[in-house]
Amino acid sequence: MQYIEHAGFRVQLDGLTAKEGQLIAASAAEQSYKEMARDMKVAPDTIKKRADRVRFKMGMANTMRGVIVEAFKRGIIAPLALALMFGCGYMQQGQPLRRPERPRTQVQFRIVRPRVELTV
Repeated sequence: MQYIEHAGFRVQLDGLTAKEGQLIAASAAEQSYKEMARDMKVAPDTIKKRADRVRFKMGMANTMRGVIVEAFKRGIIAPLALALMFGCGYMQQGQPLRRPERPRTQVQFRIVRPRVELTV
């Protein structure tokens, strides 16, 4: 499998070109189309056309956010820090984050209406 690292993300090129991988990584890094175009030295319209192709390849997602979510689900993209942690065998052992234990209380209210009898 081929990988590409861009903008702090590692992208698996499974049916994607290198430029499309860069686009997904840059989108995951929350770059705008203009910023991506400046980094890749192309016109912003070219980035829009590539984004359309990527959306089609990833299952007709409506937005780039949907493409990123789908890429994470398929395992195509991973944060580089996460890949490095797992690659180096870094696993932090510790207590899970939980609320401090405290006794639970329950309050109940009961409304009692006075009974009124009408006499004629």
